[in-house]
Amino acid sequence: MTEHDQIDEDAISILLHKILYELKKLSNQVDGAQVHTIRSAIQYLESHYQQPITLHDLADYAGLSSYHF
Repeated sequence: MTEHDQIDEDAISILLHKILYELKKLSNQVDGAQVHTIRSAIQYLESHYQQPITLHDLADYAGLSSYHF
């Protein structure tokens, strides 16, 4: 693994943690149905973090449009 690869991996890890943090904050402010949607999105991120993930993929998995996600 080159230094550039390590930097990219670190940057991706930081971004994923930011996304998970924001989703966690939102889950404290929403109703039961929304909590299920947020937890589904978190589960998808945790299961697929080593693959390219698009907003469309995540929204589709959570059962929302990309616009509403």
